[in-house]
Amino acid sequence: MNIRKMEIYKRLVIATIALTLLLATFQISAMSTDDIEKKDTTGILSALKMESRRQPLEVEATRMNVPTTRSAPLTLLADQPIMISNFDCQYPAITSNGASILVVGNEQQNVFSSNIIMVSSADGGNTWSELQTFDMSDNLLEKPVIDYCGTSDFEGYGTCMRDPTTGLWPIYHFPSLTDPTAVWKNTEGWMMAWSYDLSDFVEMTGVDVGGYPHGDNAPGPDFHGVLTIVGNDGVDTLNNFYETDDDVESCYLDFTGEVGHLSVDIDVSTETYFEAMELKNDEEFEIEDGVMLEYCWVEPSNDMWWENDWYVVNFEGAQKPDLAAEGGHCYCVCEVDGDIMCYHSSDNGENFEETLVVEGAVLPSVSIVGNSVTCSYIKNGDLYAAVSEDNGLTWEEFPAANDAVGSVLEESFASEISSSFLVWTDTRDSTNTIYFDKAGEVSFPVIEIDSISGGMGVSAVVKNTGDAEATNVEWSIVLDGGAFIGGETTDMITSLAPGETITIESGFILGLGATTITVTAGSSTKTATGTVFLFFILGV
Repeated sequence: MNIRKMEIYKRLVIATIALTLLLATFQISAMSTDDIEKKDTTGILSALKMESRRQPLEVEATRMNVPTTRSAPLTLLADQPIMISNFDCQYPAITSNGASILVVGNEQQNVFSSNIIMVSSADGGNTWSELQTFDMSDNLLEKPVIDYCGTSDFEGYGTCMRDPTTGLWPIYHFPSLTDPTAVWKNTEGWMMAWSYDLSDFVEMTGVDVGGYPHGDNAPGPDFHGVLTIVGNDGVDTLNNFYETDDDVESCYLDFTGEVGHLSVDIDVSTETYFEAMELKNDEEFEIEDGVMLEYCWVEPSNDMWWENDWYVVNFEGAQKPDLAAEGGHCYCVCEVDGDIMCYHSSDNGENFEETLVVEGAVLPSVSIVGNSVTCSYIKNGDLYAAVSEDNGLTWEEFPAANDAVGSVLEESFASEISSSFLVWTDTRDSTNTIYFDKAGEVSFPVIEIDSISGGMGVSAVVKNTGDAEATNVEWSIVLDGGAFIGGETTDMITSLAPGETITIESGFILGLGATTITVTAGSSTKTATGTVFLFFILGV
């Protein structure tokens, strides 16, 4: 009798596996190109589909593992300079996940030597850490860029302009935004992890980075985002660099015209990479001089993701683009005829609407904060920010952030906004100094995944650590491996007050074997491993 029951159980398991494979095959075959291609709809500016013109580039990256060193302790209150030195501290970049902030700049010792320096805050900018530096005193490393990767175990990804004297171009790892000793794989603390020889470049005109969560939804296991540069190596060209499996890959796109200022970002929720750059006198793309924005699907488990179709839209007459993408929204702010314009898409780049942010300003920067978008810009040497609560249709301007009138350096890379946090190069003293402030009284939710648990299914604790209510937060629990039934659950948190937590739970799960669990809530992602044993998830 027991043998008969065991035989019936084996047949049941085999039938379940066969049914699961059959359903998966049906779903794959049903996903035609019509389902994933962009469809042109009525709008002011619509994206046009183009086949990928990028080519693979052989990359000889060198593993560096250069750690940071500490200077004297520096703990300052907000609304004060946060990077102080006997030398010029300038060209800050900032990224944040809400409460945690990392600011990176460069310390200019002389015309031939410049170090990358860093400070962080774990309390929303109220207090700051000591100054850290990558000790590369024989190099001229300037104008860093950094972005948040959306994971708790690898949070920051960055680079800077290449050294014009040696061609050295670094890639920086920040496993934590606030802990310089945090470890991820062979990255032990804040570290210059890779370098690449760009000595073939005659000129480098732009650099930026878009962070992305590593894991099963990424093109490769060590993929943390895309580092993009533009410049001239005989012809004007764009290079995308990214890590896969303990290696660096790259592709390039050559132009017949001239490329300039660059900005990139990745919408984690739609797996879409966006890049915008100045482009003029280009015959191949046949677009008007201005800013060319293009985007592509960051296909999971495909390290040649850039071979997918690209979609292109042109903002005629625009320059100095800066963009941010999240939740299917993309904002690109630009200078146009002496004013700041915002180009906004609410359909993941299919169509863009154009609105005026402010007249008579330069050098915009943009950040998405929950359901709001904030844009900073410089007017007459002062740094301002404006916020929009209606997808960029109308804007409210805050007072200037700098207390000393006209003290903000008007140059590219000299100021930036992340969430509602502002940094800028200030010229009021004998040496340039990097300052920090908050953009008015902007309140915003910050969604974090506190923990993942097993048992009868999977559950996760989601918390709002921000200071505003979160609404309509989409979440998912996905099991990769082990689950025959119930491997994905999606739903929405309709409301989550500041400081409040909620437990989300998967549906019914049946399976057997090892699994990787990925929980996503809003733009926050957390992963865990475990074992599926029938209805139970063990060892999480």
